[in-house]
Amino acid sequence: MNKRPLCLICIFFILGIWVMDVAGIPDIWGSRETSQLHEYIDQHGSVDLWGQIYEYQEKKDTFQIYLTQTVLSVDSKLIKIKNVKITCREACTYSMGTVLHVRGQLKEIEAPGNPGQFDSQMYYAVQDIGYTMWEPETDVIKVGREPLQEMFAGLRGRMAGSIDALVDTETAGVLKSIVLGDKSDLEAEQKVQYQMSGISHILAISGLHLTLLGMGLYQILRKMRAGMVLACSVSGMVMIAYAAFTGNSVATLRALIMFLLLMGAKLVGRTYDLPTALAVSALVLLIQTPAYIRYSGFLLSFSAVAGSLFFSSKNRVLSALLLYLVTLPMILYFFYEFPTYGVLVNLLVVPSLCVVLLGGLAGGAAGIIQWYLGKMLILPAQFLLHLYEWVGKMVQWMPGTTWIAGQPEKWNILLYYVGLGGGLYMWQRYLLYKRRFLLLLALPLLIWALVWHKDVDIKIVALDVGQGDNIVISTSDDIHYLIDGGSSTVNEVGTYRIIPYLKSQGIDTLEYIFVSHTDADHMNGVAELLEAVAKQETSMRVKHLVLPRWSFKDEKYLGLEEAAAQAGVPVLHMQQGDRIMDGDMTWTCLYPDSKNKSTDINALSMTLDLNYKKFDALFTGDLEGKGEDAVLGQLRDYDYLKVAHHGSKYSTEQDFLDLVKPEVSVISCGENNRYGHPHEELIQRLEFCGTKIYRTDQAGAITCETDGETWRIYEFRES
Repeated sequence: MNKRPLCLICIFFILGIWVMDVAGIPDIWGSRETSQLHEYIDQHGSVDLWGQIYEYQEKKDTFQIYLTQTVLSVDSKLIKIKNVKITCREACTYSMGTVLHVRGQLKEIEAPGNPGQFDSQMYYAVQDIGYTMWEPETDVIKVGREPLQEMFAGLRGRMAGSIDALVDTETAGVLKSIVLGDKSDLEAEQKVQYQMSGISHILAISGLHLTLLGMGLYQILRKMRAGMVLACSVSGMVMIAYAAFTGNSVATLRALIMFLLLMGAKLVGRTYDLPTALAVSALVLLIQTPAYIRYSGFLLSFSAVAGSLFFSSKNRVLSALLLYLVTLPMILYFFYEFPTYGVLVNLLVVPSLCVVLLGGLAGGAAGIIQWYLGKMLILPAQFLLHLYEWVGKMVQWMPGTTWIAGQPEKWNILLYYVGLGGGLYMWQRYLLYKRRFLLLLALPLLIWALVWHKDVDIKIVALDVGQGDNIVISTSDDIHYLIDGGSSTVNEVGTYRIIPYLKSQGIDTLEYIFVSHTDADHMNGVAELLEAVAKQETSMRVKHLVLPRWSFKDEKYLGLEEAAAQAGVPVLHMQQGDRIMDGDMTWTCLYPDSKNKSTDINALSMTLDLNYKKFDALFTGDLEGKGEDAVLGQLRDYDYLKVAHHGSKYSTEQDFLDLVKPEVSVISCGENNRYGHPHEELIQRLEFCGTKIYRTDQAGAITCETDGETWRIYEFRES
């Protein structure tokens, strides 16, 4: 390394950026927006701003405009703010570079409210987007022209239309993602299939794509006896154009910078040094966008290339295995699960990807001019994508398709990399071939150290699911329970909040799912989970679905039973007096009773009493009215109360609270929900009884940990 001074300098500055990020030092790359500005945005329902269009995207049901050089009018002053994403239902025909005056409700990008939830704030931070607007009023201030951007946008549109005309709909969605970086037509099932097969990386324009095209073009030009200057210059310019054409993702930019450094080294007759090129490209990207230091795309791309610096082998299987070992911590940290068969699937896919990429590009371009020529050129790519689909379906139905390990702690990751680096160094430098197997024996221990975490006896987590309910209870014996799971304000809450949380905690099996009643905001996420299990779209398993025993079954009740049957999950029915015992933990159903003939499903909510040693918790669903009156005779003092019906004033009456006397009361509700939950009358009753109140709309996920003697509560947005 002493022969690589530039590499060392870059690493020094990269570490400096990382330290400043960890320390929370204010942004040295530009002034942060003030808290007064955020308060102004929160307090005003409608604001005026001006910005220039730099990107336009057409989605399935909406159209998105991205504004840069954005200024906000605040008390007759213009203040520069971060970029803004505008979403419209109707198509807009503005040209790139046009300056717009926009009036509407400006919203900040929200931070995640739960462990495992997709971090939209970080995703948009790397694009310097801080705000969104929905259906604003727009006026054109100045018509702009960005010929190069418009040319690329027009060409992308024509190629996308050509691909749509040449192949079937499902194949077109995948091919456009691989060739154009356009994921708008990718089906959710396709994304899941590629993720579980371990080849989702090919669905984004990555360094692999650029390397295949760039080096392929360079070698073709050299074989055609082109001079070094011409070959390097043409290859470099084509790759710059292709990176801009496909959207300049972080992995693409990394590969582009390294490719240009390689071409530059060839031009000046210098040796290309991979560690130096990697360090230079990382520093260049971080100077431009410091937020990359925590971005999954940046870390995964650079960790994969960095892994090749430690070890190389002519054995493709061994090389692929090493790549997965190096990127394993990053994969688990950001995605919480590992594709078990990914190494083998990639051995099939990666060598053939160049055919898909080149066939898609050539066929899509030719199809604009002549359909038959495009069809002929695109056929190999279409055949291979059908093969990938077949392999993916086979993998989905194989046992243990993914290993749900959970999100490792940062110290686990550091320990893993120290151990892996030391092991690889010994493998190459000191150990004889016959003794190398000893290192392989240590590999399971190293992976165990990566995923190990200290368990508490009982952990109760009320997730932030908007206007809805979802509670997950875990024990130190790796037994997990779920109470309700639904939302009326968060779309696909099971897919985007509940399942990601479970995966982030390494939960691959739910012993029991309790559904208190059949309102959508308590069960639509559960239905999504059962559907995913039935379709083999997750490696998660459910052992029992528990429903309240009612004298009738509505359509949603029957739908849940059918979903459970398709997923192979047995259904149990609980009523007053039924118990489930697990060591020192006992679940007791307090309600409904078998004699109740009511059809008020809120009043019939399954009410569960949880006892663990000296700790007691009460979960009430949407219990109210006659149902609440019916359980009064069974109540006692509780440490933890899940407040009924999201804090409605019509539930959790004073006589109920006089008996329960909760130490902690947790309210699950959506921010600024249309019902006004939690109602002020209910808050006053809770405060009067002296309980500590926690709300998911304010705190995000709320976690209670107990050993049966003592307990503690912490909030996600404070952690």
